Amino acid sequence: MTNPKRTLSDDIAALHHEAKALVSAGNQVLILSHSYGGVVATNAITADLSISARHKEGKQGGILGMVYLCAFILQKGQCVVDIVSESGCALDIDLRDDGMCFPKNPVEAFYQDVEARWADELKGRLDVHATSAQVEKCSYEAWRGQKVGYIFCEADEAIVLKRQRSMVEAVREQGVDVETRTLECGHSPFVVCPERVVELVGGYVKEWTGMAEKRVGKD
Repeated sequence: MTNPKRTLSDDIAALHHEAKALVSAGNQVLILSHSYGGVVATNAITADLSISARHKEGKQGGILGMVYLCAFILQKGQCVVDIVSESGCALDIDLRDDGMCFPKNPVEAFYQDVEARWADELKGRLDVHATSAQVEKCSYEAWRGQKVGYIFCEADEAIVLKRQRSMVEAVREQGVDVETRTLECGHSPFVVCPERVVELVGGYVKEWTGMAEKRVGKD
């Protein structure tokens, strides 16, 4: 059972710790975030972890970039509830008295294009989530210091396409280049079309690795 006191800050600290450990070991890392994971990544991946920043310090490894897979790409002061309440999405959340929340209609929101037997199994694996994590405000904007990609999921009912696009456009208005790709599926592309997810993410890795090598070569 998830700890009801678990906050967004706890998740941010955990991801930052793991990312820092990986790059400190000299690894080149791509951050792939999905759904709520986008909020965590946006706050956790600090600019000092980027390949360019570490190279300037004479260090190996670093973050290649960040890819958001039908995920929340927020700006400072925003939270999950802000986006969901404006999106017209199908997701209906039960806010419980114990400080936890749980989707009332996970199949319709998350797995509407997943084969029925798999959708039922995935529904059974879902756990409660701390309500506080849905309302805690974003305090950092990692997309300002990294290469950024976003994979739209056109049939998503949890974060509808219109809202995915508006979040990306809001980031672009800040002068950040967001490289977008599109999948014709719902909120769980890693179940419906895993090969396509691997293909698109691999494309980002190939492109950004090449760019990183060119930058290092010039220096």
